[in-house]
Amino acid sequence: MSRSICCFVVHEKTVIVKETCGQFKELLMPGSHFICPLVSAKRPYSYDYFTFDDDKMKRIKKSEKIISLQQQSVEFPRFEVITRDNIQCYIDLTINYKVINAHDLVYNVKNMPYMLSLLVNAIVRSQCGEMDLDNIIEDPQQISRLIGELQEYVKDWGINIELFKVQKVEAKERLKEKLQLTKNAMYNCESSVRTKKTEQQSIIMKAAASRDQMIKQAEGKSQSIILTQEGEAQAIKNRGQAHANAIDSLVPGMGNRAAAFTLADKTCDLINIINKQTKSQIMYTHGVDKAEVMKCIIGGYQ
Repeated sequence: MSRSICCFVVHEKTVIVKETCGQFKELLMPGSHFICPLVSAKRPYSYDYFTFDDDKMKRIKKSEKIISLQQQSVEFPRFEVITRDNIQCYIDLTINYKVINAHDLVYNVKNMPYMLSLLVNAIVRSQCGEMDLDNIIEDPQQISRLIGELQEYVKDWGINIELFKVQKVEAKERLKEKLQLTKNAMYNCESSVRTKKTEQQSIIMKAAASRDQMIKQAEGKSQSIILTQEGEAQAIKNRGQAHANAIDSLVPGMGNRAAAFTLADKTCDLINIINKQTKSQIMYTHGVDKAEVMKCIIGGYQ
């Protein structure tokens, strides 16, 4: 029996499961070791599963006696899921894992990569059944958040899930077009709503400006009317003051007849205004001459 069978070296980041008489004996860590082939042996670790390599499905089948403790990656073949809105799509997944307990890996699970693929399919299909397709396409990392649930299932397999990532989500072309049309319709609807809001805001601003302008115009007209009325009132006051001054100037020469003369003059003016503004006409027995009328009025005051 050759020396290479009995004496060997375990390299860094690897481990070997040693069995003696068919029972687990120990884990051979990095370093030099000796095994008596008559009673002891290296326990082989076998696996058989399918993966993707250069976009082609590839079968991996091996039986190894050296277990790597480094991080390893497995790309599972895409599998079909049905979403909550009853649409079929395909998902590609990548999982990175690391062996943390070689004993549990060898004795607690058989063909770990294949079992892991079945578990991932079941978990992802269950999650996708509660999601709409557009949510899966827009945010596929929602599925990646299942890493915690996945780790809970594999905690007794001697591995730790380092990465759980969705590589691709594919749907039929017709469905993609439908989703794109839906997105475009939603975008156009939102754009129309924003345009309507802008137009409405513009109308409100114009109405407010028009209102403010009308208020200012009304205030200006009101102020103009007030000033006009004040001016007319002042003019009337000035005319009254002028007549009063005229009477005062007549008093020295006419005496008490000055007031009668002024009153007669104003009475004649009032009669003329009444005749112009009404259809009636005032007739005097002595005529309509203003001088005659004033003589009559003044004579009545004497």
